[in-house]
Amino acid sequence: MIKLVIGVVVAVALVSAFVFFSNDSPDLAPLPTVPTGCIPSNPLLTVSQQGSSQSGSAGSALFYTFDVTNRDGILCSSSSFDLIATIPQGWSGGFSVNPVTLPIGVPTQMIYLLISDLNAPRGFYSFGLTIRNRNQPSYSWTYSNLTYIVT
Repeated sequence: MIKLVIGVVVAVALVSAFVFFSNDSPDLAPLPTVPTGCIPSNPLLTVSQQGSSQSGSAGSALFYTFDVTNRDGILCSSSSFDLIATIPQGWSGGFSVNPVTLPIGVPTQMIYLLISDLNAPRGFYSFGLTIRNRNQPSYSWTYSNLTYIVT
């Protein structure tokens, strides 16, 4: 008896669902489509907490290590990215590689060398690093919590 009741309930549910979804009523929202092709995303730039703040005398060169990751969708191919540093005026610096081509989902370690101005007074100086997709510049990521302490 229980099997018969369950069978009737399932049959009624299936018929109701068929009637509901086969109705041509304009009030029903269309089913969502599944995106196809490459779906771009913002890349990621991360710095370990212990590596984000360093100190040195004025004019010293300090190395900041960071990881960059291409977070585009799995149907995308590798992408090329520009690396940009926003540093205090009069200072200089450079990346170990720039631009960089990244496969999807694989963190890649990079280095940024920052040299403070020879006449920089003692203090804390903040700067930032940005990774930006070369072909789609609206996809980018900025890490702005880096510090150079002139001692």
